[in-house]
Amino acid sequence: MAMAAKSFVIRMLWLLLAQMITTPTLSLGPSGSCVASERDALLSFKAGISDPKGRLSSWQGQDCCRWRGVTCSNKTGHVVKLDLFNTQYQPFSLGGEIGSSLLALEHLNYLDLSWNDFGGRRIPEFVGSFKNLKYLDLSYANFAGSIPPQLGNLSKLLYLNLDSGYYSNSLKPVDLVDWLPRLYSLKQLDLSGANFSNAVDCVQLANMFPGSLRYLRLSNCGLSCEISSFSYSNRTSLATLDPLRNMTSIEELVLGSNNLTGMIPVTWKNLRSLKKLDLSYNQINRDIIELAGSLPTQIQRLDLSSANLIGSLSSWIENMTSLNFLDLSMNRLTGPIHSGIGKLTNLTYLDLSSNHLDGVISEHHFASMMRLEKLALSNNPLTMVVDTNWIPPFSLDYVDLGSCKLGPHFPAWIRLQTGIGFLNLSNAGIADSIPDWFWDVISMTYYLDLSRNQLSGELPASLEFMTQASSINLDSNQFHGQVPKLPTTLDTLDLSKNYISGPLPSKLGTPYLYYLDLSNNQINGTIPSSMCNHLLLLRYLDLSSNQLSGQLPQCWTSSQFYAANHSNLRPLAKLDDLQVLDLAHNNLSGIIAPSLLNFKAMTLASPNVSYTQYEVLHDSLNSYDPFILSMVTKGQDREYYTDLMSLMSSLDLSSNYLTGEIPEEIGGLVGLNNLNLSQNHLIGNIPKTIGNLQSLESLDLSNNMLSGEIPSTLSALSSLSSLNLSYNNLSGRIPTGRQLQTLDDPSIYEGNINLCGPPVSKNCSGNETPSSDLREYKNDAEMSSFYLSMGVGFATGFWVIFGSLLFNMTWRTAYFLFMDNISDRICVFVVLKWVRLIASIRTKKAEK
Repeated sequence: MAMAAKSFVIRMLWLLLAQMITTPTLSLGPSGSCVASERDALLSFKAGISDPKGRLSSWQGQDCCRWRGVTCSNKTGHVVKLDLFNTQYQPFSLGGEIGSSLLALEHLNYLDLSWNDFGGRRIPEFVGSFKNLKYLDLSYANFAGSIPPQLGNLSKLLYLNLDSGYYSNSLKPVDLVDWLPRLYSLKQLDLSGANFSNAVDCVQLANMFPGSLRYLRLSNCGLSCEISSFSYSNRTSLATLDPLRNMTSIEELVLGSNNLTGMIPVTWKNLRSLKKLDLSYNQINRDIIELAGSLPTQIQRLDLSSANLIGSLSSWIENMTSLNFLDLSMNRLTGPIHSGIGKLTNLTYLDLSSNHLDGVISEHHFASMMRLEKLALSNNPLTMVVDTNWIPPFSLDYVDLGSCKLGPHFPAWIRLQTGIGFLNLSNAGIADSIPDWFWDVISMTYYLDLSRNQLSGELPASLEFMTQASSINLDSNQFHGQVPKLPTTLDTLDLSKNYISGPLPSKLGTPYLYYLDLSNNQINGTIPSSMCNHLLLLRYLDLSSNQLSGQLPQCWTSSQFYAANHSNLRPLAKLDDLQVLDLAHNNLSGIIAPSLLNFKAMTLASPNVSYTQYEVLHDSLNSYDPFILSMVTKGQDREYYTDLMSLMSSLDLSSNYLTGEIPEEIGGLVGLNNLNLSQNHLIGNIPKTIGNLQSLESLDLSNNMLSGEIPSTLSALSSLSSLNLSYNNLSGRIPTGRQLQTLDDPSIYEGNINLCGPPVSKNCSGNETPSSDLREYKNDAEMSSFYLSMGVGFATGFWVIFGSLLFNMTWRTAYFLFMDNISDRICVFVVLKWVRLIASIRTKKAEK
């Protein structure tokens, strides 16, 4: 959503620029000025598209110039502008087929269908027939297939935006080299997301852009080449292939999220109009000092994030005095931050996070940054040392200083930043009580992270004053008090590893919460059943390592009864999105009812991604989400990023006082990656259905009172890499086969004295039979083989005889003559036997 919002803002900026470029003589036509043929064309267009929310409900009556999105010339009455840009969200999208009736709008010079959903249809070729068109925006509208070369006929076009947005790589720029250069008036071009792979190389790319361009955006296009090839045709001579050689008016160049490598051309230093350059998420792999030498000094916005840059922020930085936006995050920059950065008086956005910068930063680094609004230095071993009475020259709305050393005292200068929306001071070495003024400062904060410090103090009874809050993370501190009432806007809360006490509130106050971690506190009492009714969007719930007692919530243990007997109560106990449930290390009692296992998200097969791949996946994501969830899996306490939560599913009820049997319904949770029921008082057999959990990587049933044989179905768990069945009353031969062969650690079965066979040392006497489910499996297999063989034999015999008779007339005639002869013989034989039998009976009667 963050990327979409960013694209939306950029699109609005472009729209304003385009409005300045296009002729500002458009206005609402006078009453009755609508041309009848154009009105009919618009109505025909409306009839062919879907409009689920009635956005075109005003399209009625005679005067089409007053219809929503339609603008006519105040001189001629002709329709000159059709603006159907969707300012809402998906349900408000227009869709369907775009009819060619629009061709009747011969005077149209502005067409915007962006942010709608046309279902992967191709861009209509007739769009290239609007000869007066100056502005065309089809971005974020789910068009796919080849971009029609007819667009090259739009010789008056000034603005063209085909950004694929959510539907990246769906558009293919076929014959781009042939038609794009014909748009010689074009000033703004956005082909972001178009699939350039195998469609054009960098040499072709160098000659296709019209020299009139001011704004060029080609992000996420699959471009793979060396940037230097834009300037050099060979290794020795300067070439005329520089794509920017004639683009002396270029102001914005966006090539982010491609696979561009190497050094930027030296000739780019002569681009005196260039104000914005974005090469983020490429593989530049050069020293930033060398790169800076090729940049024009008048540049205002520079985004080189995640570009694989090395080097340091030395004196070159103070020469970029025009910069108002600088993003060098997620690179490999080292050394201290040069104090010359303080000369960037125009800077509003500074992001140096996730590098290897070190040393001290002080108030001198910010002395002249009066316009600074965003400061991000997180994930660097930096130390911030400022005077306790320092008054910053800036007013920040975004502060990201996580993992920078700010302590031991709470930074007093934060008190003056009253408009903060994003605040991250996590892992900052602060060992102090939270100041009273802090809660007033964060009243408008939407993201708050103070985790992994040594902050102390009592939490407010209510955080409802944080009316914009979306995420709050205070874990790993020394806060005390009860769980506060929460803002209704909150979706993520982490208060784990503190000294929170008292019972859970009956109602937390937020209906949108999907992540709740209250683990490792001193919370007591029972789990309120209201949690089932008010937190319907929960995906992650961790209440482990508290002092909770009583049985599991009634709404979790009786949902089947209610669903069967009270159809109007089926919202009850519907935590359909719950993927991670951790109630370990409490004093919970009762049974594991089958209805507890009805969490829908856990019944969906998870992607085939192992835990070891999660970190790699997180690094490849563009989103920033520092929240980390903790799970005990494979016998270890592991941490995972919450932006990968959709890839995992876990159920942990360990270290409680649960009794009864493990229900057979456990086999329905096929999405589980981790199942831990250890250290309870569970009895009975391990259900055979556990073999259905094909996504399971970790299974711990240790320290219970389970009995009977180990089901051989465990060998079907091909993803299982951690197993613990120790300290139960299991007996019989340990099953073998497939995945179980790799789990050869005897400690897996320790404390089960009646188990025998590898990998434990006790040998089986030979009288032990395979477990009952294995015998059933073998019997079923043998019977299946018998019936299969019998069926195959019957079919073979049948077709040998019948097929021969069917396809050979001579054999068929002989066969039927033979059968007639045999039937006659049989008939005569039977009649003679019958006559002799009757005669014999009569003779015996006469003798008597």
